[in-house]
Amino acid sequence: LDLIKTLYPPELWNIYGVHCSDGENYVSDNERAVNAYKELVEIANLVGFVEIKSGGAWSTIGNSLREAIKDPHFQVVKIKERDQVWPRFIDFMNCDKKYRE
Repeated sequence: LDLIKTLYPPELWNIYGVHCSDGENYVSDNERAVNAYKELVEIANLVGFVEIKSGGAWSTIGNSLREAIKDPHFQVVKIKERDQVWPRFIDFMNCDKKYRE
């Protein structure tokens, strides 16, 4: 957020943010993380949280983001296997096209 605000003003740049994670996050930090994502969604063209995890349920941060941010310019994506990486990123980027047309 600081870099965007100082070096890449949204009125001059198209902002795309993607955070890839295994989903590990301190539960006590989830609210702060969700608030940072909300702020980023307000200024970016498209924002994503990509959870890379071979199986199981969503992480607590993945669930928190999915529940807290209902915006077409925010996507939460889960990747379970290596061959899903590129198709899931294409799906993610196509979300921007849907809302720009």
